[in-house]
Amino acid sequence: MRPAPAGGADDPLLSVAALWRESVAVAQRNADLLAIVASALFFLPQLAGVELGPLVGATDSEPSVPLLVLSMLAGLVGQGAVTLIALDDLGGGRRTLAQALAEAVRRLPQLLGASLAAGIAIGLGLLALILPGLWLLGRLGAVGAGVMAERQGLAMGDFLTNVVMAAATAAAVTFIYVAQAVLYRQLLATWRPGAS
Repeated sequence: MRPAPAGGADDPLLSVAALWRESVAVAQRNADLLAIVASALFFLPQLAGVELGPLVGATDSEPSVPLLVLSMLAGLVGQGAVTLIALDDLGGGRRTLAQALAEAVRRLPQLLGASLAAGIAIGLGLLALILPGLWLLGRLGAVGAGVMAERQGLAMGDFLTNVVMAAATAAAVTFIYVAQAVLYRQLLATWRPGAS
């Protein structure tokens, strides 16, 4: 049986408030599985890339291609697993972590293709907004230089910063994928009433 939507009675089907409430509810109900996926496939690869990159000769200007590819593939598997967990929850079911990961690995070629196609489309869309992009570049272009010029601290401090940044990214990315699954189900219900 499908859990009741977390949105309020006055929320239209496609409202940000309903999307937020239902996404939080799905994330809470599946926190055990989502925490494992986020830790193993978002947090650890990002932290490993930052910490191990210098050991394999990577620099900011020349990152390690193998580490980037492994991190990207781990992220795609994580995205697939999180999405399946959320969609199962929205459909009233629950699959095991092993089942979600196995299905995500099986669909990795499709995830990769869809991600590349979406990235190209988004890139072309951003290219169309070249004037706002140039304005932002003029305003924000020196941010990276400022960060590097003001960089202080010990190696241990850098490691702790990397841990915090990787953890925050993992949590945010996991929640975004849950919200995307909820939004997909809401859109599906809008286009095909009774499909949810």
